[in-house]
Amino acid sequence: MCTGTVGSQTLKLPPASACASAAPDSTMLAVRVPDFRKVAGAASFAAAREDLKSHPAAHVIPLSDSAGPNVLLGAAMEQKVSERFGVILAAGNARDARGDAVNAALEALRGATIESLLGFVPADGYDPVQYGGGRLLLLDVSIIWWQLEFTTGYWQRKLL
Repeated sequence: MCTGTVGSQTLKLPPASACASAAPDSTMLAVRVPDFRKVAGAASFAAAREDLKSHPAAHVIPLSDSAGPNVLLGAAMEQKVSERFGVILAAGNARDARGDAVNAALEALRGATIESLLGFVPADGYDPVQYGGGRLLLLDVSIIWWQLEFTTGYWQRKLL
């Protein structure tokens, strides 16, 4: 088990093999933002786009990672690795022709999600999570899909 912290609160995360990604697991997000009716990972996102039965919903997905250059000489390597992950929000748009209600609901979910993840430390040695922005993914007759992006990082070290 690895742990993550927000302020003075410690949260248990999945086994160490799952901690290779900076993205928090869906259980952690579901606990911290109880307004979601469904919170899932990347694997179920494609199916949800085709047939979302329960909303509001969130899907936690890894987006990218990048590594800086080696900063050491000799028989060791040390690189700063930056990781980005997304939280895709889905809010219903069925009963509001003007969109005011869905905009208000989306704004509340967006604020609660950002607040719950800002400063979260995914695992030992990681930097606190920072908010990186958001964007509209898809808008249709019944659902608005919004992607929030977050960043964190760590130092990758190896003796050669």
